[in-house]
Amino acid sequence: MDHDHAGIACSIDDGADICAAIDTVVTAIRDKHSEDFVRLRDRVRHFELLTTAECEEGTMGEWRVTGMPRMVTTPWGGEEPEDQDQRRGVVLVNPATVDLIATVAHELGHVMATDDDMYERHAPSDEWASEATADYHAFRWGFEAAIRTHGIVRDRIHHPCLPGDPPEAAGGYHTPGLAWWRVDDDFVFHYCAVCQSENDDCEHPLEEYLSNKPVDPTPEELANIEAIKQRKYKITTLAPDDD
Repeated sequence: MDHDHAGIACSIDDGADICAAIDTVVTAIRDKHSEDFVRLRDRVRHFELLTTAECEEGTMGEWRVTGMPRMVTTPWGGEEPEDQDQRRGVVLVNPATVDLIATVAHELGHVMATDDDMYERHAPSDEWASEATADYHAFRWGFEAAIRTHGIVRDRIHHPCLPGDPPEAAGGYHTPGLAWWRVDDDFVFHYCAVCQSENDDCEHPLEEYLSNKPVDPTPEELANIEAIKQRKYKITTLAPDDD
């Protein structure tokens, strides 16, 4: 590798703007969140560019696990492969991304994320749990403004809403159909209401969904139940498939 960023290797040549963004993010994490930086430095093999084909598909950045898992010693003295959320990989960046700092911070948020982190989001899908957790860490590190600005051009199928944004529609674990979800300041998802498409004549009772909520409804949500019952919510954003 030609150079490094605070000890993390980088194979990006002729990318002064990209490397400056990486330095900004990595230095901020190292200086203000040293324990997080230890985990990042342990997991990230290096930074590199996405391929031309991947950039043309619209990918702005990616955290990609690579290589074989390391072997770790078990409490009983044996060895076993490390967990998926401990494995090493590479951070890939599209040089044409709208906001390099937001992209790098978000991808390092994926590196920082653990399975427990994603479970705590109570998200309607694995995809949104992963994306929200990455944003959660980027916000903690001080990159909220960059993430919010970059959110204007994000793929809203792939990325959920941010804290304070209007609810987004998605299918998932907690509801058999589409539903509206909002995200609180801790990036925990809250169920809001049944979402009904123009082609769906079935309106499900809200009580059924409220009984399966991952978190207790807020007073505002409870006060809104009757109003929601009398209204058919239309889908205004595409929702991820619930595979």
